[in-house]
Amino acid sequence: MPISRTSSVPPPLPPAHSSEPAVVKGAIALLKRHNPRTRVLVSVGGATYTAWDRLNATAIASFVRQFGLDGVDVDYEGDGSERAMGASQSGCEPSALCLRS
Repeated sequence: MPISRTSSVPPPLPPAHSSEPAVVKGAIALLKRHNPRTRVLVSVGGATYTAWDRLNATAIASFVRQFGLDGVDVDYEGDGSERAMGASQSGCEPSALCLRS
């Protein structure tokens, strides 16, 4: 039986496991179109991430805008050295992660 022009047929899905920017952006857009209340975040950090002093907040913000994401999940698991450094040297409160662009 042929599909009528008025039936709702979902668009084809993008290829699985692609890191091509156009494919990723298309997949995010498709996800949000079919699930408007879904929020998509990029996650930064984790238990083994140690380069917090080199974190580029401007690049992360650009990435979020470029891919149409909704925000950033910062998974900061400090080793305690930030408390020893203190607010006076770092410019941040000892319990805070400071991101500067």
